[in-house]
Amino acid sequence: HVVGSQVGEVLLYYCYCEVRDPEKLCAWQKALCQHLHLTGKVRVASEGINGTVGGSKVATSLYIKVMLSQPLFKNILCQEDFKSSAGGAHCFPDLRVGVFKEIVPMGIDPKIVSYKETGIHLSPQEFHREVEQYLSQATQGQSDTILLDCRNFYESKIGHFQGCLAPDIRKFSYFPSYVDENLELFKDKRVLMYCTGGIRCERGSAYLRSKAVCREVYQLKGGIHKYLEEFPDGFYRGKLFVFDDRYAICSNEDIIS
Repeated sequence: HVVGSQVGEVLLYYCYCEVRDPEKLCAWQKALCQHLHLTGKVRVASEGINGTVGGSKVATSLYIKVMLSQPLFKNILCQEDFKSSAGGAHCFPDLRVGVFKEIVPMGIDPKIVSYKETGIHLSPQEFHREVEQYLSQATQGQSDTILLDCRNFYESKIGHFQGCLAPDIRKFSYFPSYVDENLELFKDKRVLMYCTGGIRCERGSAYLRSKAVCREVYQLKGGIHKYLEEFPDGFYRGKLFVFDDRYAICSNEDIIS
Protein backbone atom coordinates (compact mmCIF):
# COMPACT_ATOMS: atom_id res chain seq x y z
CA HIS A 1 0.00 0.00 0.00
CA VAL A 2 2.85 2.38 0.81
CA VAL A 3 4.38 1.80 -2.61
CA GLY A 4 1.02 2.44 -4.23
CA SER A 5 0.66 5.72 -2.41
CA GLN A 6 3.97 6.94 -3.82
CA VAL A 7 3.10 6.39 -7.47
CA GLY A 8 -0.17 8.28 -7.44
CA GLU A 9 -1.10 11.90 -7.10
CA VAL A 10 -3.91 14.25 -6.21
CA LEU A 11 -4.93 17.05 -8.58
CA LEU A 12 -6.59 20.27 -7.54
CA TYR A 13 -8.04 22.63 -10.17
CA TYR A 14 -10.89 24.94 -11.06
CA CYS A 15 -12.10 26.78 -14.12
CA TYR A 16 -14.56 29.64 -14.19
CA CYS A 17 -16.40 29.71 -17.51
CA GLU A 18 -19.92 29.80 -18.92
CA VAL A 19 -21.47 26.32 -18.71
CA ARG A 20 -24.72 26.18 -20.66
CA ASP A 21 -25.60 22.61 -19.71
CA PRO A 22 -24.18 21.71 -16.26
CA GLU A 23 -26.01 18.35 -16.19
CA LYS A 24 -24.37 17.27 -19.44
CA LEU A 25 -20.92 18.37 -18.24
CA CYS A 26 -21.52 16.56 -14.95
CA ALA A 27 -22.39 13.27 -16.70
CA TRP A 28 -19.33 13.57 -18.96
CA GLN A 29 -17.09 14.33 -16.00
CA LYS A 30 -18.43 11.38 -14.00
CA ALA A 31 -17.86 8.98 -16.92
CA LEU A 32 -14.34 10.33 -17.44
CA CYS A 33 -13.37 9.91 -13.78
CA GLN A 34 -14.86 6.42 -13.59
CA HIS A 35 -13.06 5.41 -16.78
CA LEU A 36 -9.74 6.53 -15.28
CA HIS A 37 -10.52 5.03 -11.84
CA LEU A 38 -10.22 8.43 -10.17
CA THR A 39 -11.74 9.22 -6.79
CA GLY A 40 -12.48 12.65 -5.32
CA LYS A 41 -14.96 15.50 -5.57
CA VAL A 42 -16.01 17.52 -8.60
CA ARG A 43 -18.49 20.40 -8.46
CA VAL A 44 -20.12 21.61 -11.66
CA ALA A 45 -22.20 24.80 -11.97
CA SER A 46 -23.26 27.26 -14.65
CA GLU A 47 -20.22 29.33 -13.55
CA GLY A 48 -17.66 26.56 -14.14
CA ILE A 49 -16.05 23.48 -12.59
CA ASN A 50 -14.01 22.80 -9.45
CA GLY A 51 -12.37 19.48 -8.70
CA THR A 52 -9.93 17.55 -6.60
CA VAL A 53 -9.26 14.02 -7.83
CA GLY A 54 -6.82 11.26 -6.96
CA GLY A 55 -5.44 8.34 -8.93
CA SER A 56 -2.36 6.86 -10.58
CA LYS A 57 0.04 9.24 -12.34
CA VAL A 58 -0.95 7.76 -15.70
CA ALA A 59 -4.63 8.42 -14.92
CA THR A 60 -4.09 11.98 -13.66
CA SER A 61 -1.97 12.97 -16.67
CA LEU A 62 -4.60 11.51 -19.03
CA TYR A 63 -7.27 13.40 -17.10
CA ILE A 64 -5.40 16.69 -17.59
CA LYS A 65 -4.95 15.94 -21.30
CA VAL A 66 -8.67 15.27 -21.80
CA MET A 67 -9.69 18.33 -19.74
CA LEU A 68 -7.43 20.59 -21.81
CA SER A 69 -8.90 19.27 -25.06
CA GLN A 70 -12.52 19.73 -23.91
CA PRO A 71 -13.89 22.59 -26.11
CA LEU A 72 -15.58 24.20 -23.10
CA PHE A 73 -12.27 24.81 -21.33
CA LYS A 74 -10.11 25.47 -24.39
CA ASN A 75 -8.14 28.73 -24.14
CA ILE A 76 -9.25 29.12 -20.49
CA LEU A 77 -7.78 26.13 -18.69
CA CYS A 78 -4.06 25.42 -19.05
CA GLN A 79 -1.58 22.87 -17.70
CA GLU A 80 -0.48 25.37 -15.03
CA ASP A 81 -4.00 25.43 -13.56
CA PHE A 82 -3.65 21.88 -12.25
CA LYS A 83 -1.91 21.71 -8.89
CA SER A 84 -0.54 18.28 -8.11
CA SER A 85 0.76 16.64 -4.95
CA ALA A 86 1.76 13.11 -3.92
CA GLY A 87 -1.24 10.91 -3.11
CA GLY A 88 -3.60 8.73 -5.10
CA ALA A 89 -7.09 7.26 -5.29
CA HIS A 90 -6.83 6.12 -1.65
CA CYS A 91 -6.93 9.77 -0.50
CA PHE A 92 -10.71 9.90 -1.05
CA PRO A 93 -13.40 7.44 0.08
CA ASP A 94 -15.19 7.55 -3.28
CA LEU A 95 -16.03 9.66 -6.33
CA ARG A 96 -18.62 12.41 -6.07
CA VAL A 97 -19.59 14.51 -9.06
CA GLY A 98 -22.57 16.83 -8.82
CA VAL A 99 -24.27 19.98 -10.09
CA PHE A 100 -24.38 22.91 -7.67
CA LYS A 101 -25.31 26.58 -7.74
CA GLU A 102 -21.71 27.67 -7.10
CA ILE A 103 -18.41 25.85 -7.69
CA VAL A 104 -17.24 27.04 -4.29
CA PRO A 105 -20.00 27.65 -1.71
CA MET A 106 -19.91 31.34 -0.79
CA GLY A 107 -23.68 31.44 -0.45
CA ILE A 108 -24.19 34.37 -2.83
CA ASP A 109 -25.81 34.06 -6.24
CA PRO A 110 -23.07 34.09 -8.93
CA LYS A 111 -25.27 36.47 -10.91
CA ILE A 112 -25.00 39.00 -8.07
CA VAL A 113 -21.27 38.60 -7.35
CA SER A 114 -19.55 37.20 -10.41
CA TYR A 115 -16.06 35.77 -10.83
CA LYS A 116 -15.70 38.31 -13.65
CA GLU A 117 -15.30 41.07 -11.04
CA THR A 118 -12.28 39.39 -9.48
CA GLY A 119 -9.18 41.12 -8.08
CA ILE A 120 -5.82 41.53 -9.81
CA HIS A 121 -3.98 38.20 -10.12
CA LEU A 122 -0.38 38.12 -8.93
CA SER A 123 2.06 35.35 -9.85
CA PRO A 124 3.83 33.63 -6.92
CA GLN A 125 6.91 35.79 -7.66
CA GLU A 126 4.90 39.04 -7.64
CA PHE A 127 3.03 37.99 -4.51
CA HIS A 128 6.31 37.08 -2.79
CA ARG A 129 7.70 40.56 -3.54
CA GLU A 130 4.51 42.21 -2.27
CA VAL A 131 4.60 40.21 0.99
CA GLU A 132 8.29 41.04 1.43
CA GLN A 133 7.54 44.74 1.02
CA TYR A 134 4.50 44.53 3.29
CA LEU A 135 6.46 42.82 6.08
CA SER A 136 9.29 45.35 5.98
CA GLN A 137 6.80 48.27 6.08
CA ALA A 138 4.68 46.62 8.77
CA THR A 139 7.67 46.37 11.12
CA GLN A 140 8.02 50.14 10.82
CA GLY A 141 4.29 50.50 11.45
CA GLN A 142 3.61 52.24 8.15
CA SER A 143 1.87 49.70 5.95
CA ASP A 144 -1.30 50.48 4.00
CA THR A 145 -1.62 46.80 3.09
CA ILE A 146 -3.61 43.91 4.57
CA LEU A 147 -2.50 40.33 3.90
CA LEU A 148 -5.79 38.44 4.04
CA ASP A 149 -6.16 34.68 4.44
CA CYS A 150 -9.62 33.85 3.13
CA ARG A 151 -9.62 30.23 4.31
CA ASN A 152 -11.24 28.83 7.46
CA PHE A 153 -9.71 29.17 10.92
CA TYR A 154 -8.76 25.48 11.16
CA GLU A 155 -6.79 25.85 7.91
CA SER A 156 -4.90 29.02 8.84
CA LYS A 157 -4.20 27.59 12.29
CA ILE A 158 -1.84 24.92 10.93
CA GLY A 159 -0.17 27.13 8.35
CA HIS A 160 -0.31 30.70 7.03
CA PHE A 161 1.68 33.60 5.63
CA GLN A 162 3.64 35.62 8.17
CA GLY A 163 1.81 38.77 9.22
CA CYS A 164 -1.54 37.72 7.79
CA LEU A 165 -5.02 38.59 8.98
CA ALA A 166 -6.82 35.25 9.42
CA PRO A 167 -10.60 35.58 9.93
CA ASP A 168 -12.13 33.36 12.59
CA ILE A 169 -14.61 31.76 10.20
CA ARG A 170 -15.73 28.13 10.09
CA LYS A 171 -16.61 28.01 6.40
CA PHE A 172 -16.30 30.15 3.31
CA SER A 173 -19.98 31.09 3.29
CA TYR A 174 -19.21 33.19 6.41
CA PHE A 175 -16.62 35.24 4.51
CA PRO A 176 -19.09 37.82 3.10
CA SER A 177 -20.47 38.64 6.55
CA TYR A 178 -16.91 38.86 7.90
CA VAL A 179 -16.21 41.49 5.22
CA ASP A 180 -19.46 43.32 5.98
CA GLU A 181 -18.66 43.49 9.69
CA ASN A 182 -15.13 44.75 9.07
CA LEU A 183 -15.54 47.25 6.25
CA GLU A 184 -13.80 49.96 8.28
CA LEU A 185 -10.72 47.75 8.48
CA PHE A 186 -10.45 47.54 4.68
CA LYS A 187 -11.09 51.22 4.01
CA ASP A 188 -8.47 52.67 1.62
CA LYS A 189 -6.26 49.61 2.04
CA ARG A 190 -4.40 47.52 -0.51
CA VAL A 191 -5.52 43.95 0.12
CA LEU A 192 -3.41 40.90 -0.75
CA MET A 193 -5.63 37.82 -0.63
CA TYR A 194 -4.71 34.15 -0.71
CA CYS A 195 -6.26 30.70 -0.27
CA THR A 196 -5.30 27.06 -0.98
CA GLY A 197 -5.53 26.93 -4.77
CA GLY A 198 -6.94 30.33 -5.72
CA ILE A 199 -10.62 29.51 -6.15
CA ARG A 200 -11.97 31.13 -2.99
CA CYS A 201 -10.10 34.33 -3.85
CA GLU A 202 -11.84 34.56 -7.22
CA ARG A 203 -15.23 35.35 -5.75
CA GLY A 204 -13.97 36.44 -2.34
CA SER A 205 -12.04 39.26 -4.01
CA ALA A 206 -15.05 40.03 -6.23
CA TYR A 207 -17.17 40.38 -3.09
CA LEU A 208 -14.62 42.63 -1.39
CA ARG A 209 -14.36 44.78 -4.53
CA SER A 210 -18.15 45.08 -4.72
CA LYS A 211 -18.05 46.96 -1.40
CA ALA A 212 -15.94 49.71 -3.01
CA VAL A 213 -13.92 50.45 0.14
CA CYS A 214 -10.47 49.06 -0.74
CA ARG A 215 -7.91 50.94 -2.75
CA GLU A 216 -6.84 47.80 -4.57
CA VAL A 217 -7.54 44.06 -4.26
CA TYR A 218 -4.91 41.51 -5.33
CA GLN A 219 -4.94 37.73 -5.17
CA LEU A 220 -2.35 34.97 -5.31
CA LYS A 221 -2.71 33.13 -8.63
CA GLY A 222 -2.71 29.36 -8.05
CA GLY A 223 -2.94 29.87 -4.30
CA ILE A 224 -0.56 28.62 -1.60
CA HIS A 225 -0.13 25.44 -3.64
CA LYS A 226 1.65 27.25 -6.50
CA TYR A 227 3.48 29.61 -4.13
CA LEU A 228 5.06 26.66 -2.28
CA GLU A 229 6.25 25.14 -5.56
CA GLU A 230 8.24 28.32 -6.21
CA PHE A 231 9.08 29.27 -2.63
CA PRO A 232 9.17 26.20 -0.34
CA ASP A 233 11.08 28.31 2.20
CA GLY A 234 9.25 31.58 1.58
CA PHE A 235 6.87 33.52 3.79
CA TYR A 236 4.33 30.71 4.19
CA ARG A 237 4.85 28.98 7.52
CA GLY A 238 3.55 25.58 8.61
CA LYS A 239 1.47 23.01 6.78
CA LEU A 240 -1.07 23.33 4.01
CA PHE A 241 -4.50 21.97 4.95
CA VAL A 242 -6.09 19.80 2.26
CA PHE A 243 -9.66 18.50 2.08
CA ASP A 244 -8.92 14.79 1.77
CA ASP A 245 -7.67 11.90 3.89
CA ARG A 246 -4.13 13.30 3.96
CA TYR A 247 -5.36 16.23 6.13
CA ALA A 248 -2.25 18.36 5.45
CA ILE A 249 0.78 18.51 3.20
CA CYS A 250 4.20 19.83 4.20
CA SER A 251 6.34 22.28 2.32
CA ASN A 252 8.98 22.98 4.91
CA GLU A 253 9.80 21.76 8.37
CA ASP A 254 8.01 24.58 10.15
CA ILE A 255 5.71 23.45 12.92
CA ILE A 256 3.01 25.82 14.07
CA SER A 257 1.68 24.92 17.48
